[in-house]
Amino acid sequence: MKTNKIILCLLLALPAALLTSCLKDQDDVFDKSSSIRMDEFLTAVRDTLKAAPNGWAFDYYPSPTQQYGGRTYLLSFDDDNVTARYEKYPDDEAETTSYILKSDMGPVLSFDSYSNFLHADATASSGKYEGNEGDFEFVIDSLGADRIKVHGKRNGNTMYLHRLPVSQDEYMQKLLLVYGQFSPAEFVLTANGQSFTFNAENHGSRELIVTDASGNEVADTHYTYTDKGIRLYEPISLNGVQVWDLTYDDASLRLSAPGVESASFTVDPVVAAGLIGEVSTGNNAYQHTYPISHADQFTVTADQDWIHVSTDGGTLTVTLDANTSGAPRFGNITLSCGSYSATVGVSQMTVDDLIGKYRLTTTDESGKVTMYNATIASAGQSGVLTLTVNNFINSDAGNLKMKLLYLADSHSLLLQSAVQCGTLNNTYLVAPGYIWGDGRYSSMGVDAVFTLLKFATDAGGALKFSLLGDIYIKDNGLVPFGAEAETMIIGAFEGNTISRDSYAGYIEKWEKADMVKTGTLASPAAPNHMSSAGDVPLALKRQAGYLDLSAYNMSRLKAPLKNNIQIVK
Repeated sequence: MKTNKIILCLLLALPAALLTSCLKDQDDVFDKSSSIRMDEFLTAVRDTLKAAPNGWAFDYYPSPTQQYGGRTYLLSFDDDNVTARYEKYPDDEAETTSYILKSDMGPVLSFDSYSNFLHADATASSGKYEGNEGDFEFVIDSLGADRIKVHGKRNGNTMYLHRLPVSQDEYMQKLLLVYGQFSPAEFVLTANGQSFTFNAENHGSRELIVTDASGNEVADTHYTYTDKGIRLYEPISLNGVQVWDLTYDDASLRLSAPGVESASFTVDPVVAAGLIGEVSTGNNAYQHTYPISHADQFTVTADQDWIHVSTDGGTLTVTLDANTSGAPRFGNITLSCGSYSATVGVSQMTVDDLIGKYRLTTTDESGKVTMYNATIASAGQSGVLTLTVNNFINSDAGNLKMKLLYLADSHSLLLQSAVQCGTLNNTYLVAPGYIWGDGRYSSMGVDAVFTLLKFATDAGGALKFSLLGDIYIKDNGLVPFGAEAETMIIGAFEGNTISRDSYAGYIEKWEKADMVKTGTLASPAAPNHMSSAGDVPLALKRQAGYLDLSAYNMSRLKAPLKNNIQIVK
């Protein structure tokens, strides 16, 4: 029995001994050990990175799904430091930080000290504990004198560093020019006689859906900008032709690559409409010319006879007749190109038209409809109006009073978040906020966020608008965020401050909040001075950080308050 156990132990040990022998034999195939070979490879990487006099263009993709598209960094290396420029902040000074080359799951390039640029997509926020799932450590897959292939250590995305043939200033200027010009709804490429349609599914994520002539999807890819055009996430095969770098010629609206011919290019009217925004004026006659790339590609129509639109090359001119009707009036301009279209709203009104009595109809998350009497009047402050919601709750909060900012240059109205509009039981400050982007982002406690209110008339000719409008951010002027408020929250804040940290929860959450004018006020006193986007009143000028807004946690627990008011935390 003992002998059998000894034999069994010897048999079990045999594979391990053979494996050790094999590994030794494998090492003996090379003249040097694996650690020495790794050191030599990392030295070669460092020498290659340093050897590029103009540096490198780094096609960087955060998120395993590439949902944010590609971004471009321009990098220069010395022995220990990397200097980075970032396409998102082209006018900012370059940042210098350290980097290391090390062995960790293979040869790794690591940006090991924090950089606002290089670590932006990997930095967590209160709403995204993994940030944008970006990387700052990259496994080196292949090394060439002009191109280095890597993949993100965390998200696994394939990325490339391309040696720059020109100075970084020249490359960045040309890249930004392409960025400003390239706005397709779709374009068609022909490879070996077969047509493929590239649909610009999402400009924000730089996504392209590629289909063949039969409408079958053959690729779903993303891209980044170069100094000559765009570069796809990775090469794709179209009828035997490898397509990766595409050169864009804006004058002829053509893209080209070896073996690929451009058949057509459809300019996206949504991009053009976004550049125009809302056309909102007073009652005087009005004319304005907008620089719109390839405006002559659009078919332009207006639904009112007092609106006149014309195009000339790269400009679009809007002319409005004087409004002598005595009431606000509204219309639309439609831009069309091929099967694509977009609408621009047009209004003629004055601030006096806004002042009066209103009916506010709200719908909460459960579908409950509530109606309030409301008024809009002068706040006695430069460029500011007050929206008063009467008898909002049965407590000492009483009426809500929300600040509205009137911009004279665009005759538009903005509702600001995180400005006190009431009190609750002498314990909580009450202020409005918004949710947008599928509930992922919220402006609770952030006062640099506004909604742009859009006006129209109902069937009876009464002025109407919604309190849920397009999101704008106060960031060196008012900047569109590219999203629309989906929910308005009347929030409660503990203590004497309105901030993210003091947010206790909400009193009401409105999925709809529609205003209809029902009458005039006895004394319609207008603001004594109107404001413009560049002249926001001091009372509304509190600055917040960059657009890294906190998430609103929809699963927070309820916390009861006095008078049976529930604030959801």
